[in-house]
Amino acid sequence: MPTGSIIIVGTGIKAGGHLTLEAQSVIERADVLLFLVADPVTRTMLLDANSSAVSLHTCYADGKQRKQSYEEMVEKVLAPAAEGKFVCLALYGHPGVFVFPSHEIVRRARARGITAVMQPGISAEDCLFADAGFDPAASGCQSFEATDFLIYDRIFDRRCALILWQIGLVGETDFRSNGYGNRGLDLLLKRLEDFYPSDHKVLIYEAAQYAVCEPRLDWTTLDELPNQRLTPISTLYLPPATKSESNQSIVEELRRRAMNVTK
Repeated sequence: MPTGSIIIVGTGIKAGGHLTLEAQSVIERADVLLFLVADPVTRTMLLDANSSAVSLHTCYADGKQRKQSYEEMVEKVLAPAAEGKFVCLALYGHPGVFVFPSHEIVRRARARGITAVMQPGISAEDCLFADAGFDPAASGCQSFEATDFLIYDRIFDRRCALILWQIGLVGETDFRSNGYGNRGLDLLLKRLEDFYPSDHKVLIYEAAQYAVCEPRLDWTTLDELPNQRLTPISTLYLPPATKSESNQSIVEELRRRAMNVTK
């Protein structure tokens, strides 16, 4: 029986502006194009680029567990590939960042002898570094999904920047088209306030989805966070709470070794 192939691409964050030439070529050449994107402009672009294009958004339903929706998406992508077709899955942002179905598709496809690869794309983290003027090399950077950070008691360093993704979805496991109630936010704040002062300045960030729009860059404090508008795409950036101090014994040892090399 013939086996097809799967290429998973990212459409980036900004509609039409972040799509790479490599991804665009795959989208146009695919026998089957499936997609899940966040804005109508990209949706229309994909429908125009390939007549086989079908949205996977129909896998979602109010009150339906997201895990069940993801399972349906995986099988919808694998099925035509198993029939010998070249399948492209186009996903919002970077296809491998905060996307369970993409990694599961690659894993299952390869286990079944189907060629499956993933191309990189522009993620919200890339946009954050640019929009907020934050260099992750300056103090180090720790990045966690907010619910994961909370329920697994992740260990982190207050001397480094901390990024928490999806702070508007803490503890939520189902899909709701009308939004979420931030029911787990107080638990997240309680954890953070064990390590940061209540007046620690934090940034609520949302990347711009259109070229004519500006990103959301709202500075507030931890104790004021419950009074701020939070959405499913809100990210929380916490600057370091304390300065790092160098280990002078290591510094001296490195200096000694450098001097020996130059002799």
